Amino acid sequence: MGHAPDTLHRSLPSAPLRDFVREYRLTETAPGRSSVRPVVGGPHPRLILQLGDPLDAFEYRTGRVRRLAPALVVGPQSRRMADLHFHGRHVSFQVAFDAGGLYRLFGFPSRQLVDTAVAASEVIGPAAARLYEALRHAGNPDQMVDAVEGLLLAQLPLARPAHAVEAAARRLQDERGLTSLRQLAAGCGLSQRQIGRKFCERIGLSPKRFARVVRLSHALTLREQRPSLTWTDISQEAGFFDQAHLVKEFKSLLRLSPSAFARLDGLPAIQ
Repeated sequence: MGHAPDTLHRSLPSAPLRDFVREYRLTETAPGRSSVRPVVGGPHPRLILQLGDPLDAFEYRTGRVRRLAPALVVGPQSRRMADLHFHGRHVSFQVAFDAGGLYRLFGFPSRQLVDTAVAASEVIGPAAARLYEALRHAGNPDQMVDAVEGLLLAQLPLARPAHAVEAAARRLQDERGLTSLRQLAAGCGLSQRQIGRKFCERIGLSPKRFARVVRLSHALTLREQRPSLTWTDISQEAGFFDQAHLVKEFKSLLRLSPSAFARLDGLPAIQ
């Protein structure tokens, strides 16, 4: 069984970074709980700093368990690629980037990060080690946020210009993946082929895959926040054609049926 980490702190970025970062989050898994939790991921990359005990992950691509780097970047996840193995006390500080935010700040192509996780030093350079040490010695969450923002604000003068495709990705996120490619392209002044190419370059995923991941992520959020909902209710609210469509997407992207995934993820069972 899995058990969701407890969220200790959530905050929004300062005004200069709001086009680049969605949120900061500090979570903790209490010691003594040995569990396995699927990595659901999402359409945007994240910088994750593990401040507690070492964390292992089973990777479906290799069929092996590996020890994760204490500071790593997890790219856009188009499907369930790994399961985390929790043993001991795990404290995690996460920076959730907005559409194109990591690419614009650090120039690392998002498509090279899809469905993988790499040491943060490969993306943001030697500053990753300094940031990790600063967070380890921080006295409270606000000091952690200050350390992260110090790094990100220093990158702003070097940031790449925004592109209309990032606004299109935010629109697709806000509308739960229900906007058509034709509408997105028209809003950007691009052809459908052009917007598809720019999505892969700057966001990492194609618009269609991005929309599928966003829609499924919304379904999982509904399940976590409103556990009394049935899967039929969730399929309707999240924009699926019907429950059969929801089940098909779960099996395709998460490798399990909705009920089986909920049991693994530590959520109450529903019909």
